[in-house]
Amino acid sequence: MIFIMNKSLEEENYDLALNVAYKVAPYLHAKLTESKLEVMNIKQPEEMSDEELQIFIGASKGYSPS
Repeated sequence: MIFIMNKSLEEENYDLALNVAYKVAPYLHAKLTESKLEVMNIKQPEEMSDEELQIFIGASKGYSPS
């Protein structure tokens, strides 16, 4: 099918090339899936308590206080 698409482009048969490209695309390109995004409201550092700052700094380094 890709050969037909490329040959159609060479021959300037754009309608056929577009039709073939549309049909072959699902076999050549991964289909995007839905993803979930969760947004959290993070306080500015000046709004955080000392304890919150320590937790935030530890979490950003991959460390969680015990």
